[in-house]
Amino acid sequence: MADIDNLIKNGNGRSSHLVDVAPKSEEVKEIMSQSPGWIVRHGVTLLLIVSILLLVATDFIKYPDVVGTKVTITSVSPPVKLLARTSGEIQQFFLNNNEIVKANDPICLIANPATLEDILVVKSVVKRMDSLSRNSGDITGVIFDTQLNLGEIQQPYVNLYLSHKRYLFLMKEKPYEEKLRHSEDLNEALKEKETFLLKQLELEQEKLKIDCVKVQTIRSSYLENKIRQVELRRNILQLNHELIQFQNDLKYKILENIQKLDVAITEWERKYLLKAPIAGRINFFKKENQFFKMSDAVVMIVPNSKRYECKASVPKEGANKIAGGQKVLIKLTAYPYQEFGVIIGRVENISDVPVDGYYSVKIKLSNGIVTTKGREVPAASLLSGDGEVLTNDRSVFERIFDRIFSLGRHNS
Repeated sequence: MADIDNLIKNGNGRSSHLVDVAPKSEEVKEIMSQSPGWIVRHGVTLLLIVSILLLVATDFIKYPDVVGTKVTITSVSPPVKLLARTSGEIQQFFLNNNEIVKANDPICLIANPATLEDILVVKSVVKRMDSLSRNSGDITGVIFDTQLNLGEIQQPYVNLYLSHKRYLFLMKEKPYEEKLRHSEDLNEALKEKETFLLKQLELEQEKLKIDCVKVQTIRSSYLENKIRQVELRRNILQLNHELIQFQNDLKYKILENIQKLDVAITEWERKYLLKAPIAGRINFFKKENQFFKMSDAVVMIVPNSKRYECKASVPKEGANKIAGGQKVLIKLTAYPYQEFGVIIGRVENISDVPVDGYYSVKIKLSNGIVTTKGREVPAASLLSGDGEVLTNDRSVFERIFDRIFSLGRHNS
C-alpha cells in the first residue's frame, strides 16, 4: 500500500510539473513569434559602419609631434643698475619712480658739501673759457664768482680764477708796454741825434778840416749813438719776445687749469650726481635721505628697446625633426603658463653641428615677450623656460599603424 501511495504521490508531482511547464512554453512561443527589433537585426552592420567611419576619421585628425627644448630669452639691451660710488644718502631726486628718462639725464643727487647750482655755474664758466681759449677769443670778459660753494672742486676753481686774474692784469695794466714805449722813444731820440750829428759832421768837414779834433769828437759821438741804437733795438726785440712768451705761458696755464677743473667737475658728477647712461624707465632701490654704502644699487634703468634674442638647446634625438618656420611654444619657469600663458615663436635656424650633444636653435619671437593671454612679462636681462617645437602634423591613423608596425618588427 505504501508503494502505491508513493506512486500516486509521484504521479501527482509529475502532473503538477507538466501543468507548470505549459504556461512557460506559451510565453516562449509568444516571444519567439515576435520579430526582433531594428537594433538587433542591423546592429552588427551599424557597428561595422561606425568602425569604418572612425577609422577614416583618424586619417583626418592630425596634430604635430612635439620636441622638448630648454629655452633662454636674453634682452639685446639689458637693464642697467647704477651703483653708488660713495657712501651717503640721496639728497634730491630729479625724477619720479617709473618715469621715462633720456640718456645722460640727471637722476638723483647724493649728499655732499657742494651746491649743485654753483657747480652748474662753474660748468658754464669752464665751457665758455675753454671755447674762447681754443679759438683765440677774448677771455677778459669772463666773470668769476668768488662766493660759490664748490666743495671738492673749490681749489681747482681758485687756481683757474688766479691764472685768469694774472692774464687780466697783463692785458689791462700792460707792464711790458711801458718799457717798450720808453725804449722806442729813446730809439727815436737817438735817430734824431744821429741825423743832427751827421749834419754837423758835414759842416765841419766843409771847413777844410781846420779843426780835426772837433771832427773826431763828432764822429765818436755818432758811433756811440749807433751802438746805443743797436742795443735799444735788441732790447725792444727782447721785450717783445718776453711779452709774447708771458702771454703764451698765461694762456697755457689757463688752459691747464680749465682742464683740471673740468676733470674735477667730472669726478664730482661721477661720485655725487647719478646720470642715466641709457634711455629707459627708471626704478629706484633707495628712498630720499636713505643711507647706503659704496657699490650699493641705487637705481635700475629698463631700456625702451624691447628687442630680445631667443635660443634653445635640442638633444640630438629630436634635432632631425626641427626645421625653419616651425612654431614654438615657450613656457617660462618664473611665470606659470596656466596663469600667464605661453610665448609664441618661430624657428629661424638650427646649428649644423651639436655642442656637448645639443644643437642650438635660434627662435624669433612673434610678439616679443607678450604671452597668449595678452600679458607682457616684466623685462629682465635673462628669462628661461621650456620650449615645445611643433613639428610636422601627423594623423591619428598614421600614429596607430606606425605603433603597430613598430611593435610587430620588435616582436619579430
